[in-house]
Amino acid sequence: MAADDNQRGDLFGRLVCDVFHSLGYENFRLNVNRTGREIDIKGRHRAEQKAVIAECKAMKRPVGGSDLNKFAGASQVEAQGTQAVVAPYFVSLGGFTSSALEQEREAGARMTLLDANAIVGELIRGRVIVSKERALSATGPAVGRLPAGASLSGHPTLIAHEIGWVWAIFFQCHGEETHFTLVHADGHGIADSLAGRVLSGGGGGNTIFAGLKYVSSVTDATSSVNGEVAKDSYLQFLLREFGAITLEGLPADQETGSRVLRLDSLYVPQRFVSTVKSKMSGGDPFDIPEDETPDVLSTRKLLDADRHVAVLAGPGSGKTTLIKMLAVSYADPDRRRKFAGSLPVEDLMPLVIRCRQLGSRTREPIVTTLFSLIEQAERIDLKREFAAAVSQALKSGRVLLLVDGLDEISDAQERLTFTTQLRTFIGTYPTIRVVCTSREAGFRAVAGAVASICRSYKIADLSLSDIEQLCVSWHREIQGHSPASMSAAAESFSAVTANPRVYELAVNPLLLMTLLLVKRWMGEIPTKRTVLYSKAIEVLLMTWNTQGHEPMDPEDALPQLAFAAFSMLTEDKQSASARELRDLFNRAREEMPELLSFSKLSADGFIRRVEERSSLIVQSGSTIERGLTRPLYEFKHLTFQEYLAALACAESWHPGRDYESDPVSVLKPYLENETWTEVIPLASVLSGIKHAKCIVRELIDRIKASNPEDMHMLDEEEGEGLRAHPLYRNLLGCITDGAPIHPDLVRESLETLVDYWDGESSLATHFRGSRILPVLGDLLWERYETGEGLSRHGDLLSQVYSDLYEGGAKLSDLIADLRHSDERRVVGAALGLMAIFYGSSPHIKDGDTSSLKQTLRELVAGAATLQVKFAVTWALCWALPYFNWSKNEVKLLLEVLIRQWRSGEHREMSDFSAWAISILPVEGIRFSRGEIDVDESGLADLVRGILDGSSGAPGRSKQAALRLAYFSEDFFTDDEVLGYIEKVWPREQRAKYRTEPFADIRSAINQPVLFSP
Repeated sequence: MAADDNQRGDLFGRLVCDVFHSLGYENFRLNVNRTGREIDIKGRHRAEQKAVIAECKAMKRPVGGSDLNKFAGASQVEAQGTQAVVAPYFVSLGGFTSSALEQEREAGARMTLLDANAIVGELIRGRVIVSKERALSATGPAVGRLPAGASLSGHPTLIAHEIGWVWAIFFQCHGEETHFTLVHADGHGIADSLAGRVLSGGGGGNTIFAGLKYVSSVTDATSSVNGEVAKDSYLQFLLREFGAITLEGLPADQETGSRVLRLDSLYVPQRFVSTVKSKMSGGDPFDIPEDETPDVLSTRKLLDADRHVAVLAGPGSGKTTLIKMLAVSYADPDRRRKFAGSLPVEDLMPLVIRCRQLGSRTREPIVTTLFSLIEQAERIDLKREFAAAVSQALKSGRVLLLVDGLDEISDAQERLTFTTQLRTFIGTYPTIRVVCTSREAGFRAVAGAVASICRSYKIADLSLSDIEQLCVSWHREIQGHSPASMSAAAESFSAVTANPRVYELAVNPLLLMTLLLVKRWMGEIPTKRTVLYSKAIEVLLMTWNTQGHEPMDPEDALPQLAFAAFSMLTEDKQSASARELRDLFNRAREEMPELLSFSKLSADGFIRRVEERSSLIVQSGSTIERGLTRPLYEFKHLTFQEYLAALACAESWHPGRDYESDPVSVLKPYLENETWTEVIPLASVLSGIKHAKCIVRELIDRIKASNPEDMHMLDEEEGEGLRAHPLYRNLLGCITDGAPIHPDLVRESLETLVDYWDGESSLATHFRGSRILPVLGDLLWERYETGEGLSRHGDLLSQVYSDLYEGGAKLSDLIADLRHSDERRVVGAALGLMAIFYGSSPHIKDGDTSSLKQTLRELVAGAATLQVKFAVTWALCWALPYFNWSKNEVKLLLEVLIRQWRSGEHREMSDFSAWAISILPVEGIRFSRGEIDVDESGLADLVRGILDGSSGAPGRSKQAALRLAYFSEDFFTDDEVLGYIEKVWPREQRAKYRTEPFADIRSAINQPVLFSP
């Protein structure tokens, strides 16, 4: 039921996707266009190498054999060129003619046929809707309101509506249909207000309910007052639980730790970047989808863009803070007004599922979990009323479901099971809002299942203004509104942003908060991660709140915590029951008697002390173990678990230790493990000089034994781009974190990183502000100076030099460096300039650039070496569009660039010269015979050879040749130029990609431009 054909089509598409989800498929794409055909639905199987394609007909008349034959041919073509087994389905609400069914039997079942009854059956089996019998059992209240003698009439009818799936059940009196009632797909009656929405939905409902009276299937029951009390009790719990920023696990001193830090005072509005295409957009599900241009969205725009979103980020990026903000904002309208304009204005009931607390309930229906949330508010007496309130809110779409930490369901299969339950739940209640959060690594196992229901976003790093705002808010909250607090905030902001190594940490909210807390305690901010984490843990265990809690001996606490952190990480566990944790601490004492034989506390007492004293380990929920409910514990932040696991490797505080073990032998099994890419670099730093070199050597040897293409894999989560192999990331992390190794090994590490660089990522930026950057610069210059791999090594050198000029260097300094006598300095300035224009940095564009343009032109004409020529030509390629060029200036550039292009002395030099020629401005610029100081006749012959296809020239040469043909008006007519444009970039290609590469030339000779560039 819908108001128009478009809405009906959308509803039918959703229905069929729910059917195929129940059959095990996901990642659906609708209306996929192919040459000569269109596929209605495509998808991939969750567990098997199998794909589904479907033709869908929502007509009343049955489908005949000709339609089946047409689809059979399309499915055969679609199956070609894919390794997946393609399962074709033909879905028809009107069923199939008897001759079509007979034809399929004789043809050997070329496809699976689904009629209306089969669709309903699959939805029931997939638990998207309840069975007809269950729906009938819910009509008791309606039956009580019917006239005497009324009885059921016919079979229930399933209705697709924007609120979800609804069973319509009809009644008759004296043989004539007179009444009907509605039952939601979840098996409960719907409120009268929702029934009104269904009946006003238009479409088929105007016919099937014509002349009939509606009777409600909702019990008059228990007063709605108790339902409101139950709802309010839960909302008050959310305000208490989520209304403040807690400092457990962070190095807060006594004064700060005793404060209640208000969420709305410290919250910095988050920004999000979309990671994938819209969940129902066209495309090939067998292919990795292309990303759209990423837009940075506010929370308001995020929620406006999609009703169902998945928010991904690394540890400490603010995922739980987002959940807290949304929960308290919709639990209390007054709190939401403090975020004025940043959230949609809707009356929503927030319901929060914390995945870390689910335990064995991951297999329960989502709605069962939601009904039990009232237990958290200690109001079990209102459980029935709360369930009724939640049920009605779900049906009316007035629920904001907040799922915190999908990745915290540690077992990947259990995580997938829960996500599948969530997919079914959203199919039943499609109009509710859903926000899921997860770490990116943990999301990969369920990405396919989530993709069909949620659009994925990443939390953007804190910007400079975000960091400044948090510094100011923090100091106001701690010190009050005063000039002194504002001065302290400015000092903190300056300290955080002045050092690039510290700034790289500060873009993460958790680490920024840690920096501010440690600075408050120490008076300064440490720059190394190992120092930062060590100091934070030292404060937590020893120096924080000594009056309220006796300090813990680090020689006793650290080995036990490190042993547990390492053991849990090797088992890929983020939580452990009280018994499991106790066993780990007891095992640590057994295996390290020389350290722990005199521990004063029992293992249980140690757990309590650590939680009370530091909150490094916290009770996160409960679990059923051996039939008993036991507390569940976890490290408050994965960051500290990873640091402690690295400490276990370095100090030999791990299971199975012996006096001969060393860190590299312990780490070898995990060097290529995704989940250990933080631990390995930290361990290399903590292991000291003796063992750090062995770890780095092992990484180098393994990388060198690999194929370069294996070091960078397609990022399946992003859909495009490359993701570095764990070996590469571990080696990079060891160097950036400052592993104590010999300079020769540092250089060999850098050489390996350069040799196996993917050609896309920003390698040099990892070393900003460190002692390693000059070493990398020297290495890259030596390679660039050889003339081999100029573009590859020049790209990396540009990263080294770009910071100097992008950071705000004066234009006069840049020009001075370009005119310097030292070749390396000139190359560095040119490559830095290239990087600036590539990034469209405004401080160059908006300045007085006439001197810069003149310097560039002079360098192009007078560069003495290949290295300078190449760097300056590359800079010119990106700078050209930002300057106005006269005809004479273009002439002078052309004369130099043509010679460089034609000389053939260096392939890359020729290629980049062609690139520069291909983007020279054309408006009002053409040259007569003899105007350009080159061999014009020979040039014209070369241009014709390239454009006629006889030279086998690469793409940039063709583009350069076409521009030269336009410039040379005495050698090429306008019609010839247009003909070459059509040959190089045909009209159908322009239409396909909706781009016009030679729009400026077409405009210059008064030809229409199909698509604006």
